[in-house]
Amino acid sequence: MVRRSWYLAWLALIVIGFESCGGGNKRYIPTVDKGKLPVVTVRIKQYGKALFELDTNRMQAGLKQIQPRFRLFLNASLDDSANINQLKAFVTDTLNQYLYRHTMAVFPTLEPLEHTLSSSLARFQYFFPDQKLPAFYSYISGGYFEAPVLSADSVVLIGLDNYLGSDFVYYARIGVPRYKTHWMIKQEIPVDVMKTLYQTLPYKKSKAGNLLDMMIGAGKTLFYLDAMLPDVPDTLKIRYTANQLVWVENNEKNIWGFLIGQKLLFSANFLQTNKLMQDGPFTKGFDTEAPARLGEWVGWQIVSAYMNKHREVTLKQLLQNNDAQLILNQSGYKP
Repeated sequence: MVRRSWYLAWLALIVIGFESCGGGNKRYIPTVDKGKLPVVTVRIKQYGKALFELDTNRMQAGLKQIQPRFRLFLNASLDDSANINQLKAFVTDTLNQYLYRHTMAVFPTLEPLEHTLSSSLARFQYFFPDQKLPAFYSYISGGYFEAPVLSADSVVLIGLDNYLGSDFVYYARIGVPRYKTHWMIKQEIPVDVMKTLYQTLPYKKSKAGNLLDMMIGAGKTLFYLDAMLPDVPDTLKIRYTANQLVWVENNEKNIWGFLIGQKLLFSANFLQTNKLMQDGPFTKGFDTEAPARLGEWVGWQIVSAYMNKHREVTLKQLLQNNDAQLILNQSGYKP
């Protein structure tokens, strides 16, 4: 028997039984005892600003002056002319100058970002009290868009030039696709920072054996973001537009029916799993209104349903549980 295409299977599901699941997302979001929240104050050290404001005619002296504050970046000898010339070439490069000017226009102050991160880090320490909080630095990456936020050795680096706005002309000029530039906005920074910190958690466990493993792994990440950023819109957490979010909520039953009907949950076939987990403008094989990463969104709903039914389970215990099938079975998820 010839296997139907994904798209035809999807159409069949709609014809057989479309029911709207609209009315807003009622996902469970973990709460905290505000009286026990630690006080955390984030201050972002602005290396990019300090570097680009140096007098390039007195580069060596200027670098030595800021070196004590930014040894993370300036750990090489400043008596070596090769190091001085390399940094001077970076700050006088016309593209980097262009990025820096626009960065300062978008970020005249980092106080709003520091305030949001302070709140998020307080929750991070509440849920993971054994984790050391990082130090924060901002810098000009020079167009390193693949990794806008970096983390290593209890330090978080934020490349502010990766968040200059969805319509910033340079992004399109170098070929960054629209579905990515849409989220290159300053409101996305807290999400990217907290996702980066998620990757540093030592007891985070997940498998990638089949689609369900991947879905639950992604769902854990998004549920963690709910805990860290409860006031941040879902659109920013999962990078769906408002219309895309409405679409998945209204079609939740059909998406789940498709996964079950096509027996995809336990598939380890890369082509099948990749279609449901990879980023892009939409999910291939579905209606073009269907956003990408449908597997991530369903995993989010499953994990939330599981935690709603098992509120005695801590966030740390959830992350340590890599039995995706057990989480699904005990979630009671039936859209």
